[in-house]
Amino acid sequence: DPDPDPLLHGSVIHRVLEELYRAPPGPDPIPRPGTVAAWRRRAGELTRELAAEAGLGGEDARAATSRARIEALVGGFLERESRASGPLIPERDLLEASFGAGESDARQAFDLGGFSLHGKIDRVDVAPGGRTGLIRDYKGSRKVTSGAKLLDEGKLQLQLYARALRRQWDIEPLGG
Repeated sequence: DPDPDPLLHGSVIHRVLEELYRAPPGPDPIPRPGTVAAWRRRAGELTRELAAEAGLGGEDARAATSRARIEALVGGFLERESRASGPLIPERDLLEASFGAGESDARQAFDLGGFSLHGKIDRVDVAPGGRTGLIRDYKGSRKVTSGAKLLDEGKLQLQLYARALRRQWDIEPLGG
């Protein structure tokens, strides 16, 4: 089995980011250089709250270190995001967007040549008008597989999410 701490950390990070983008701490739907401090403060509050719900609320070394790591990873993400520019903004209805997962708010699974595909897209940022979007898949690692190596490394997640975005939400994927 995988090491449970990274899985637990990833789960808390996803929930923190979902809550941040669902209810931004200010008027902008994404952090900007002038507002990133407010985003980081809110991320710290959410980290403490959600980490406690996940069993990482204590003062022992493991819990304190876990919270600090989660806060640092989320903070770094928010800093990078605040420096990015462009017209794409997170679509609140497509935060942790589920399909075929059996959840009440999930879209149905769809057939891919004899098998049903289901999953959960972390976030979709859409262009004005909402007809095109960029798939955002949060990762805790700095290692990113280039598009040219996806096939060589057997990575299919983003390509499958692109098909789901097109089929399930009628949004043309710009990339991932």
